[in-house]
Amino acid sequence: ATHYIGKTHYDGPGGNRWIPKGWRRRGFTTYEGFNAAHNFFNSATFDNDGNPMGIKGVYEPEFQKDMAVNYMTENRDRQWFLILSWRPPHTPYHDVPPTFKRFTISEADRRPNVPAGNPDADDLANYFAQCEALDYQFGRLMDSLRKLGLERNTLVVFSSDHGDFLRSHNRTAKFKPQEESLHIPLLMRWPGQILPGQTPDTVIGGVDMMPTLLSMCGLRVPRTCFGQDKSWTVLGGLPDSDDSIYCEGHTGHSTLAWRAVVTDRYKLVVDNSDPLDINSVSMLYDLQLDPYELANLATDAGFSSIRQHLFERLVQWRDETEDPFPDTPPSAKSMYS
Repeated sequence: ATHYIGKTHYDGPGGNRWIPKGWRRRGFTTYEGFNAAHNFFNSATFDNDGNPMGIKGVYEPEFQKDMAVNYMTENRDRQWFLILSWRPPHTPYHDVPPTFKRFTISEADRRPNVPAGNPDADDLANYFAQCEALDYQFGRLMDSLRKLGLERNTLVVFSSDHGDFLRSHNRTAKFKPQEESLHIPLLMRWPGQILPGQTPDTVIGGVDMMPTLLSMCGLRVPRTCFGQDKSWTVLGGLPDSDDSIYCEGHTGHSTLAWRAVVTDRYKLVVDNSDPLDINSVSMLYDLQLDPYELANLATDAGFSSIRQHLFERLVQWRDETEDPFPDTPPSAKSMYS
């Protein structure tokens, strides 16, 4: 049984609409959600047949948690795969239950790469409030898993699709390759299988999630999958053989697309100049010595050999994954009107 709850955002452009049955659901048997919308107290959620089911005035993550518990309860005697796609933390930041609005922000609370005197202290305070409110619902979800007797045979994965600048580098939103936007959480929990308290140094990319989870669940990984199976690192704490991961990003406009290669120490970014050559390198950061990415080493002569090596690795990743960058994939141009 496969089920999806919440925001999909993979069904092309457009806001709060139902995802029709068929290929656009990407294989999910049942679905309770919407493509994209951002009103957390008047949710745009639809049921499997397209009927509105949002509860006005109730915090969206709360009733979506209840939907997830209902699904787990109804399917407790079956094998199931469930995605619960919560929206917060996300704009509008002020949309959060008053109970969690307890943070005040000073300049000392800012990341070092936020310019002094930044005016968005309320946004940051409400962002923390949204994080805590979501953590509360996640805790209630884990309590329900235990009460249903499913804790020891359920693999729980907590992650995100992007971060938020919140004025780091004087930016807002996402889309860019800096750590605030690109580097996301990944927590896994499976009592009796994953040793608690592990913090592996392995670099894992979004495309690695599919083969890793399939392998952990004893399922075959398709030969067409470009991601890498990192299950040996998750389950055994063993070191990873991959030297880097390959990352991509865009804002929906091809002129703003980029690619990055990230190792356990460095990050190199290229813009979509054509032809793609060493001159298209726009960023190079030493994440070990400069975790807030304050010193761009892209034109530093002392790092020319590192830049060349990482650029060649990026091109290798591009070719291995059949990425047409800097061109746009034909499917991206044709699948949606």
